[in-house]
Amino acid sequence: MKNTHSRRDFIKLASAGSLSLFTFAALGGCEQVLEEISNRPIRRDISGLSASDPIIQTYRDAINAMKALPSTDPRNWNQQASIHLNDCAHANWFFLPWHRAYLYHFEEICRELTGNEEFALPYWNWTKDPQIPAVFWGGSSNPNV
Repeated sequence: MKNTHSRRDFIKLASAGSLSLFTFAALGGCEQVLEEISNRPIRRDISGLSASDPIIQTYRDAINAMKALPSTDPRNWNQQASIHLNDCAHANWFFLPWHRAYLYHFEEICRELTGNEEFALPYWNWTKDPQIPAVFWGGSSNPNV
């Protein structure tokens, strides 16, 4: 019998459970949190996106906007890179929850700076293709330059 639940369903359920307990205890309810989780933009596999896809263009626009912010602004590109470089919990059990929280806030910054409330960072399956996708490398179209 095939399992009809996806990893995303599990994460939503686990997140909803953890967040709802916290929210219930702290605020006395969880309806708003559950609503936000259920309406969150869905991340797409970068292998199915072209370099001109609107998701990639929004990402470029967000990076450019971050780079244009004053260096004292916590949303500044270098500030965000510094958080990841200095605080990311690589090589221990806390990596996945830390990274999920970091990416959640990074996406929020991207949405805020571009005005695109539907933006979600694309993902790639690094076990299938361990190389950083070409769309992020080289030329003037590189959002990381």
